[in-house]
Amino acid sequence: MNSKLLQPNGFMPWEKNPECFRINKAKPHSDIIPFPTVEDALSWNKEARDITDLNGTWKFRFFENPDQCDEAYPQGLECLMDTHNWGHIQVPANWQLQGYDYPQYVNVKYPWEMTEDIMPPEIPKVYNPVGIYSRTFTADKADGGRLFLRFEGIESCGEVYVNGSFVGYSEGSFTPAEYDITEFVKAGENQLVVKVLRWCDGSWLEDQDFWRLSGIFRDVYLYSLPEVYVSDWRVDALLDEDYQDGLLTVEAEVEGNTDGCLVQMELYSSKGRQIGETEAENVTDGKAVFHVEVDTPWQWSAEAPVLYTVVLRLIRDGQETILASRCGFRTFEMKDGLMMLNNKRIIFKGTNRHEFGAEFGRAITKEAMLADVLAMKRNNINAVRTSHYPNHPYWYELCDEYGLYVIDETNLETHGTWTYGVPEDQQPDVLPGSNPLWTGAVLDRVADMYYRDRNHPCVLIWSLGNESYCGTNFREMADFLRAHDKTRLVHYEGQHHCPGYGDVTDIISTMYTPVSEWVKYAEGNPEKPAILCEFAHAMGNSCGSLDKYAEAFDKYPKLQGGFIWDFVDQAILKKDEDGREYLGYGGDFGDDYTDGIFCGNGLMFADRTETPKIKETRICYQNIAFEDIDWENGEVTVHNKCLFTDLNAYRLVWSLYLDEEKTAEGELETACEPGETVKLKLPLGRLPEGSFMEAS
Repeated sequence: MNSKLLQPNGFMPWEKNPECFRINKAKPHSDIIPFPTVEDALSWNKEARDITDLNGTWKFRFFENPDQCDEAYPQGLECLMDTHNWGHIQVPANWQLQGYDYPQYVNVKYPWEMTEDIMPPEIPKVYNPVGIYSRTFTADKADGGRLFLRFEGIESCGEVYVNGSFVGYSEGSFTPAEYDITEFVKAGENQLVVKVLRWCDGSWLEDQDFWRLSGIFRDVYLYSLPEVYVSDWRVDALLDEDYQDGLLTVEAEVEGNTDGCLVQMELYSSKGRQIGETEAENVTDGKAVFHVEVDTPWQWSAEAPVLYTVVLRLIRDGQETILASRCGFRTFEMKDGLMMLNNKRIIFKGTNRHEFGAEFGRAITKEAMLADVLAMKRNNINAVRTSHYPNHPYWYELCDEYGLYVIDETNLETHGTWTYGVPEDQQPDVLPGSNPLWTGAVLDRVADMYYRDRNHPCVLIWSLGNESYCGTNFREMADFLRAHDKTRLVHYEGQHHCPGYGDVTDIISTMYTPVSEWVKYAEGNPEKPAILCEFAHAMGNSCGSLDKYAEAFDKYPKLQGGFIWDFVDQAILKKDEDGREYLGYGGDFGDDYTDGIFCGNGLMFADRTETPKIKETRICYQNIAFEDIDWENGEVTVHNKCLFTDLNAYRLVWSLYLDEEKTAEGELETACEPGETVKLKLPLGRLPEGSFMEAS
């Protein structure tokens, strides 16, 4: 199939047509790759699944702009390509960190503004690099089965060919692009070619404050499914109205000829013990629905992230396909104007987090993700906002397992198209605004996020994007989420700057609001609870007055926390003329049009070592406070700020110092229910003059 015949409207290339953002792309869905055995599912052994990993070394050809690429391939890419004289590149990776092109850091402005005067949906022509990726793979075509090719992330767009045939096209850098390539492959060796542009029309929707990078930067793989398969499934694990027992609902969609097809569901505890099972049911109209009541399950929270495993068996002609999803029983809701988790008022002690590393750019590793989660838990951070796009799929598994509350954010920012304080009717070029040409694109982005991440208990709030003003397109996005998900809330800070769209968000959200104004809002008897989706900008010697915000969160019920900007400095490792490594910021890579060091605003340095700011965060965010200390009598009042955890789960360790030398120490056991206080008497005797206490 000639891709040129598929150009929208017969003439406009899809790379600059806002109404064309996906061609032949599979419908979004949750994880549907089968496990070989129930034992593998219960041990969460995803490596045992039948996946062909396409990461590694690919052939690569680089062009400075689309015209150069078209001149090299005047007939398009519909042919088997001779790649013997091409270069090489690693996948996943950003090509700017592989010796091609250059990274560029800008905040609000679009990266091409100094060189090309264009308006959306036009794309840069003079300098807009194109990368052509190629590799071979071997496929064994199963009779009647389907073979899928999945890209977890391509920035900014991907045009895919198999064996010289056009397969499809996608935009949206931070959510998957998946294709059914069954009809394109042959037994034995096959050639895969992917054309990637640095900037397409979708880049107008990706004006985030971050390094502008490109390429296939997340995993690529193949997986196969039988002739009849589960094409999507939803798992809701909630609590009953008394917040005691669990209500598990599983909805599965089945593709193919379902005659004689049965589906069965089982539930297992975190220890692998089966605690629930349903009778096998016939598939009706392509669906199977299960409801199971669970007596007093462990309730999921950041304090106790207990996970269960749902196993789904698809049975046909005596053959089983086994799927699994981890879940946590929890209810997150708006109740009496407050955000409540398991019937307790929640405080988000959060941070924003760009997915980035000095050594690897946007192609983050599992090791770095785990290090981030552990650092957050170690520093009393209980929540993270995925600023400003859906993160790597593995991130949500870690947040489920270790316990972090997530605001999952749509890949949408258009900060360079609008101005603060200007009415909507005076900003005709704002994107996406109320422009119907962009409605489909933003709905596609929010849907891709929703279907991929909806089975994760860590996700409590959906965000419509960041700093994109507002308009009817946001109402469409909010309506989509509310129609599909009654178990979470919807967030969008941008409506704060655009009167008339308060209905698009369930939560009042602002950025960098002074504590005095924050308190004034709380004392005005507001209808909605509020969060600071960004505050305490962590640049340089910053994060002052963080304790004042923490006090306000505790004192005023409607103020339910905030998210520090941000977690890790964005910098890129570089070498000087003598081969010595250093951290480079905006302007260090020939990117003359840049916002310099404004990307260095993390609680952690770019090499992921801690800054002094994170110690302040750790203390202000801690859930155990020592109050009303009477040093003469050795008495201290301990306030338990946990929502669900009694202090008997902890050890209290104390030390006594005189002239900075430890003179006594000990441990105490104590009990104190969540939200309560207890007065403790330490066995100190008479304190020597000049001594001081330390407790943890």
